[in-house]
Amino acid sequence: MGCRVPTGAANHPNWSNSVLDILYAALIVAAFALVALVAKGVEKL
Repeated sequence: MGCRVPTGAANHPNWSNSVLDILYAALIVAAFALVALVAKGVEKL
């Protein structure tokens, strides 16, 4: 999986940066939550 730099704000100036920041933050939090859940599940096995 490649690391893509979020350039949506630059490509879509009509979007507010705050909304994009909130969306990306939510995605990062969700990713960390999934990793934590998987780690806990593996430890129980």
